[in-house]
Amino acid sequence: MVWGPGDAQIDFGQVHVINADGDDETHSMLVVSFPYSNARYGQLYRGETAECVCHGLQTIYDHIGFVPCLQVFDNATGIGRRVGQIVKESDLFARFRTHHGFHSRFCNPYSGNEKGHVENAVGYLRRNLCVPLPKIDDIHAFNKELLDRCDELLEQDHYRKKDKLSLLHRDDQQAGLPLPVHRFQPVRFDTRQADKDGRIKFENNYYLIGGAYAGRELTISIGAEDLRFFTPDGIQVGRLTRCFTHSATTIAAEQSLLDILVTRPGAFSHSPLRSLMPTALVSALDQASYNDKRHAIKALTATSTACGFDATMNAAEHLLERSQPLSQASLDLLASSAGSIYHPNPAVDLAIYDTLAAS
Repeated sequence: MVWGPGDAQIDFGQVHVINADGDDETHSMLVVSFPYSNARYGQLYRGETAECVCHGLQTIYDHIGFVPCLQVFDNATGIGRRVGQIVKESDLFARFRTHHGFHSRFCNPYSGNEKGHVENAVGYLRRNLCVPLPKIDDIHAFNKELLDRCDELLEQDHYRKKDKLSLLHRDDQQAGLPLPVHRFQPVRFDTRQADKDGRIKFENNYYLIGGAYAGRELTISIGAEDLRFFTPDGIQVGRLTRCFTHSATTIAAEQSLLDILVTRPGAFSHSPLRSLMPTALVSALDQASYNDKRHAIKALTATSTACGFDATMNAAEHLLERSQPLSQASLDLLASSAGSIYHPNPAVDLAIYDTLAAS
């Protein structure tokens, strides 16, 4: 097959990584390759859904500065379903394609020549950018760095045309489509009712929003990395990391777990929050009386609601290091200025001026 400038192939490939806890995980790399120039770009995700495809493509478009005019997809990319000779696109992808104005085509089954370039690109990026296994603490930061490293690979010579890949990729850019004026929102929406415990069931997993929403109907914004929960009047009441595998336990945000402890402080002894808190704070709460524990958790919850969980934990650790009580006023003051906790400057030695004056 002949591929012209601006044509692209898209597919997923499996990549092993080390997560923030030091465990081996399998992620999916969305790869966009350009057969004409041999340029290749990738983005890492924990799933292969239409949300992941649309989010990854838009991120790559923004980076390279154009939209490939023809895009050929593997049948298993999560954006369409083939029935016989007909491919039914997902609603999200159909809107995404219309918004960006490109032409799409799905590979015929058993026609490896239609996506041979992207399959080679998957292996190439995996060998060159993911060996040894990358340790990922922040997948967004990793993906940003991944795009920059893909740019560096463009300084190589084309294996057959002998020109630099970066020069040939300019032909792709000139033949491509301009970026749309308005960005596409790569999410879909669904409506679910919370159970008596304030949990929402989505894709065989339970997500805890909070007891205050028990029995209420909420709208879910389903994205590539997270789920956001909204009341009927549009107020966001929760945001949780999307789980792409079955979880044996309920998935909960730190804030939701704190809200539970306000009314049940005795449950702190077996709360999942213990592993997310500074060791000194866990120890202090374990040793506190029931009333002191209840007051401390109430203060932590209020500050976390206003300033965020991480900032609140840093503030609590700062107070405990100085043997100060966990009052809400102190937590609010430190957490609201997270990252700018006052550290006194060392005293200035004025002795040098005495020496100068005497000379």
